[in-house]
Amino acid sequence: MVASAQILPQNNSPTTTGSSSPAPVDNPYGIRINEPSKGETIYINGTEYFYSSGKKLSLSGISVADSGNLTGCDVSVVTNNVFPYQPANGTGLLGIKDFSKWSYTFGTKYANLHEGSNKITSKLTCEGGNAKAYYTVNVTGVKSNGTFTELSQTINTDLSALSVEILSPSNGESVYTDSPIEVNGSSNYPQNYDCEVLLSAGNSDGVIAPTSSNDPNFKKTQAKGVNGSLDYRSWSIVLEPGSTNLKNGSQPLTAKLQCYSPFSSVKFANVNVDAILPTPDLSALSVEILSPSNGESVHTDSPIEVNGSSNYPQNYDCEVLLSAGNSAGPIAPSSSNNSNFKKTQAKGVNGSLDYRSWSIVLEPGSTNLKNGSQPLTAKLQCYSPFSSVKFANVNVDAILPKPAELKTMDVSIDKAGEGLNQRIIIGTNDAINKDALESATITGTINEQRFSGSSNIDGKYSTNISPSLLESGDTINVSVTVTKDGYKLKKTSTSFEGIPINTETPPTTPRPSTSNDESNSNNEADLADKIFDDVQKQLSEQGINIPLPFG
Repeated sequence: MVASAQILPQNNSPTTTGSSSPAPVDNPYGIRINEPSKGETIYINGTEYFYSSGKKLSLSGISVADSGNLTGCDVSVVTNNVFPYQPANGTGLLGIKDFSKWSYTFGTKYANLHEGSNKITSKLTCEGGNAKAYYTVNVTGVKSNGTFTELSQTINTDLSALSVEILSPSNGESVYTDSPIEVNGSSNYPQNYDCEVLLSAGNSDGVIAPTSSNDPNFKKTQAKGVNGSLDYRSWSIVLEPGSTNLKNGSQPLTAKLQCYSPFSSVKFANVNVDAILPTPDLSALSVEILSPSNGESVHTDSPIEVNGSSNYPQNYDCEVLLSAGNSAGPIAPSSSNNSNFKKTQAKGVNGSLDYRSWSIVLEPGSTNLKNGSQPLTAKLQCYSPFSSVKFANVNVDAILPKPAELKTMDVSIDKAGEGLNQRIIIGTNDAINKDALESATITGTINEQRFSGSSNIDGKYSTNISPSLLESGDTINVSVTVTKDGYKLKKTSTSFEGIPINTETPPTTPRPSTSNDESNSNNEADLADKIFDDVQKQLSEQGINIPLPFG
């Protein structure tokens, strides 16, 4: 069973599980369970719980705050996720409201430990519930038969036999963070104990007493004892530059003696050293734009190649970025991800990370260059061992290409059709060569009624006139706006006189007829046709060809 310390933000549940550990979160508060320890066996007799020594089970732990004040906080515990949380008792030096130390005693009303794995979670709540921290241990439950034979077989835990000490550097000694810092110390623990020593350098927002050397706040030291690589009665560690949390000024070095068996026990020792951070020599940093030169003309419709150089110490991690034109954004972003600056290409003799020579090609449309004098700004950005920035700039004469001259178009408006099937036809043509303009965008109104569309291959677009407008006889007013790429916008309008259209059909009076009347009418028509043909024949024979008004 493994105990885990968690510092989680308020909205995260401490019971959430997953395939990865929670990401570190800044939290000014922390909590830890001292007893029981990870993987410890707990004997269960009904609703009573005991350690292997026969002592009744109770929880105890510590809490911490950056401010050092925990009197406005509360500690509570929950077992096996059986809620609600149960209040713990403050046992700090300031009384029951001081939760720098705390304890919890199990009772019959809240007793849900069982055989097998059991999860115990403590919660520190501060700032009226706005700040929380959690810590969890897992213990193993075993059914008790009423006796505790293990007591006679184990060594009594005598914490006075455990100790750890930092021998060098001494308290108040100066250390330089840009050089390796060797820390030496000693510890004491019984011969049959399994222990190790870990060291934390500087303050951290993380857990103050992690139970494993895997926690990044503490680093495992090297055993130097006479009994070999597992004897931490003498120990040492070398802290490399950049591997610690040491800040300028008085900073703590904390050694932790962590014993795992036969009992889980922890002892701490610390000294405060005077950490000295070196001052960066900015005079060793420089950057220069070699081309284009100051005042040189550049054409923004063509690629612009910018070349330059920089200088920085061999062990520095630096890069060069370039900004072209003025921008309303930050003038000195700390990262090449900022859109104002673009990362250049390293051209130095030492490879792809050597920016002592650099270059970048600015493609058309990728800069903020305007017409006239415009700045090119190079930035040497160094990240380690110090964050430092140097700038250089030249002003170039940016020349923007002249916009293409727009052609003109002719637009015609005509009316076609009869009755209620009348429509407006709009024509679009090039004003010079009279070619039809296809796919021109056409919008407009007919007496406030809107229409829109595009011209066809013949440069034409038509839209129907509303029947109600035709019936009214009102004047037909047409306004049109036509646009097309490469052409000037064209607006025109015209009016057509309205003529009321009567859509009603006049009534007809039926005339009675008989079959005899129809027969007589047909005979009369045949006779008239015969007379017409005879007269036409006689005139033709006489050379006269005049149409006669018959029929």
